[in-house]
Amino acid sequence: IPDSVTKLGVGAFSHCSNLIGSLHLPNSITEIGSYAFEYCSNLESLLLSENMKIIGKSSFSHCSNLNGSLHIPTTVTKVGMNSFEYCTNLTSLTLDCKIETVFWGSFSHCSNLRGSLHIPETVTEIGSFAFEYCDNLTSLVLNENVRFIGHGSFSHCSNLRASLHIPESVTVVSSNAFENCLSFTSLIIDTEGE
Repeated sequence: IPDSVTKLGVGAFSHCSNLIGSLHLPNSITEIGSYAFEYCSNLESLLLSENMKIIGKSSFSHCSNLNGSLHIPTTVTKVGMNSFEYCTNLTSLTLDCKIETVFWGSFSHCSNLRGSLHIPETVTEIGSFAFEYCDNLTSLVLNENVRFIGHGSFSHCSNLRASLHIPESVTVVSSNAFENCLSFTSLIIDTEGE
């Protein structure tokens, strides 16, 4: 992709299942449209532009061979609904971005994500099913600014271990938010003044 390109439109490379190997998006690109690389099931690695601002809805959903680490850079302000759902071979996720909301299903069914998940300080809302079936994550760190945890947002994350700490900033923990998180051994819910 040449440096003259600043935006990839809706469905630009959707269902290009014979695209193989690495995708390196140049720093000129600031926005990836919805469904841009959906079902590009043979892409193996992704390097996002360091100037990226918007990752559209379902832009990389069902890219089932994307593997290794995914780094969302600091410039990103929006990661759309279902943007990386069913990227089943990703093994680590670093959210350095400045998003306020992790939208519905953004990373659902990323079943090989491992280790610790740190929710960035800018995030105030975790949408429904955002991380459901990320069943190899082993720990979760919620920031002190999260206010809303959506329906089923961490459901079936069965290897999340040890303590779950809900900070006092949280006002809503929705139904089934932590359903089938079988490995938690304790729950700490902060209250005002503690």
